[in-house]
Amino acid sequence: MVPRPWPKSIPEPIIPEYDPADAHRHRAVAYTMHPEHRTAFHQAIARIRHLEGVPTRSTTETR
Repeated sequence: MVPRPWPKSIPEPIIPEYDPADAHRHRAVAYTMHPEHRTAFHQAIARIRHLEGVPTRSTTETR
């Protein structure tokens, strides 16, 4: 199956960071996420962890 391109009217949630040593830019070494998307991503991960009963950092830290 060939992946469909991301719709041009919607900004991509993640952007690949390519290896500067690779002149053809075929290998992504990292991905960045826009700050406005990070909150929703963290909320989704916290919800999944809560549903699965995985302790979160805030419940396991002692200060």
